[in-house]
Amino acid sequence: MPGWEFARPGARQACRRIGFSVFLPLGLSAFPLFAQCPDGTPPPCAQRRAAVRVQPPPAAERGRRFLVLPFRNLSRAPEHEWLVEGATTMLADALGRWQEIHVVPDEQLYPALRRAGLQPGAVMDPARVRRVAEETAGWTAVTGEVIATGGRLRISARAYDVVTSRELVRAADDVPAGGDVRPAFERIGTALLRTAGLGTASVDLGATTTRSLDAYRAYLRGVGFAQRAQYRRAREALLESVRLDSTFAKPYVLLALSSIFINPLGHLEPQSAAQRYAARAVQLGSQLPPADRDVAVALSALLEGQFTAARRTLERLVAADSNDINALGMLSLLEWSDPILVPRGAGERPRGSLNRANHFAQRVLELDPGGHGAFIPLLASHLLAAGDLPGFVVGVRREAGSYQATLFQGTARLFVPILRDSFELVPVESLATLPAESVAAARRRALDGARSWADRWLTVGPAEGEAHATAARVMERQGDLERALRELAIADSLGVEAGLTIVGARRLALLGKLGRYAAAHLVADGLWTGGLFTRLFPLPTDQTEALAWTFNLFLMRGDFARADSALGFMAVAVQRLGILPDSAFAAATAVTLLAGSPVRPIWQLELPASFRLDVMDSVFARRDLIPPDSRLAGGVATLAQLVSAAGGADPILRERARAAPWYRPRGERP
Repeated sequence: MPGWEFARPGARQACRRIGFSVFLPLGLSAFPLFAQCPDGTPPPCAQRRAAVRVQPPPAAERGRRFLVLPFRNLSRAPEHEWLVEGATTMLADALGRWQEIHVVPDEQLYPALRRAGLQPGAVMDPARVRRVAEETAGWTAVTGEVIATGGRLRISARAYDVVTSRELVRAADDVPAGGDVRPAFERIGTALLRTAGLGTASVDLGATTTRSLDAYRAYLRGVGFAQRAQYRRAREALLESVRLDSTFAKPYVLLALSSIFINPLGHLEPQSAAQRYAARAVQLGSQLPPADRDVAVALSALLEGQFTAARRTLERLVAADSNDINALGMLSLLEWSDPILVPRGAGERPRGSLNRANHFAQRVLELDPGGHGAFIPLLASHLLAAGDLPGFVVGVRREAGSYQATLFQGTARLFVPILRDSFELVPVESLATLPAESVAAARRRALDGARSWADRWLTVGPAEGEAHATAARVMERQGDLERALRELAIADSLGVEAGLTIVGARRLALLGKLGRYAAAHLVADGLWTGGLFTRLFPLPTDQTEALAWTFNLFLMRGDFARADSALGFMAVAVQRLGILPDSAFAAATAVTLLAGSPVRPIWQLELPASFRLDVMDSVFARRDLIPPDSRLAGGVATLAQLVSAAGGADPILRERARAAPWYRPRGERP
């Protein structure tokens, strides 16, 4: 799974957590909700831990530990609303460049504000600010206001010692309305540095971020979009930022992460967009504070398949600060991704661990209940163990020169996740030795776990499209297709901008499974003309499942030209792996993959038997219309042979297949 852990509006790290925010509450569907407190933590809700008084450090040290709180927009003008949290970003950028200064990072600030009942843009109650200070170790609080008057924008700030309430400095500046506000924040930041004892220090936001105010504001817009899981809009804003200033470091890490969300398989491409953006962030890393630079380096290493180097950096960051949400989230991603085989027990297993990935994700949720992106690995691991796509985990023995070269080594091994007391990886060749009822029970257990996490996410994020899209996937696995379709419609109406779930692909599968072929034809046509299948990997994903449905729907209505093109897309994908370079062999393999017969555990796509029989009957009735020189003409025999066994254990379907004029026992051609 790609990196779910960055970004927040007004965020101050170069690597922002792309999370999922809570929008205006909407009515939930008829879900049995997972027990949970309003703040997203587990029950019992009434039994909160008693506040532990923290012994403050000496006054001199407190003066160098800043808690920059969101500003107040006193004029209420919408064009200045971005400064409520944008002001904290600029001051944090101004102060955080100095090694002697500590600024509470946003991934600690905003959860602490929520727990204390403090809202951005509101008056900050001193007693509650003290609670936030004790939790975050930010002992010099900075508050501020923005007000427009007389064609000028006045920005004022006040810093005070949280322990004694003694005011340390009050500073104000103004700029022309609509002008560049950063000079005002530079002067305020310089005043704050002097209260911390850095009497000769000064601030230059342009040097540490960008000289372009428009680039800076576009970046802040991108952060806000990413926080709301609007990744395509985030990418658009971030690309605008780097077009205006290609040397601005901060947007590049967020661009890399947004690109992963938009196209989760994109990093399998040589020199993918995500890889290029991460590499550019590292190249410009001198602009970034050390911890942010380390995270950027780790992300770039991960996208280059340098799992060991990424692990070393991230584990060092977490060892230095066990509450570093950015590093914890990245480490969860690494545990998902790391395929390097290591000795374990009497055999070998991938170094990455679903159990550790979930541990780090749950730690992120504990630190920040509003960081809903952490639900993604928790749900994905349970769905994977429940048999969801792709159904296996890859293991390789060495790191190669790139992510692609590492994963596509000829020595790759496959492991199937099984959930017992914890997640276990069973070698695919050993899966058949496990009792079928034991495997089925483990998958039910995993699916129950997935449903619990989905319900919990919907409880705290009822207006988040990703939550409903994931819930729809869980319900589909449970066989509740109608409810899954309703949840998918809700997700689509709210907006799903990540490529983790392709809404159209899931809708196509649900309509097909429900036997609504006319509606499914319309969806398939839309996906086809939309270009979904022009570039794909032969891996069991939403994209390839949609292609299997589309291929068979085209066959059903006699659209053999497009069915032949669909085979071509899959054949090209097979050849791209370099395993089957022969085009004829690749075309035959493409027919096998798209026929709807699973090749477990490598190929988990299975279409309903009754649908496949209908398709083959239609093909046989129109077989004279198939162009004799097409790929499809050579694949009909293979297709018929595969569909002949589609009845499985269902005696009615089995007899129907045997009665079909195209039926032949195995080994014979129709």
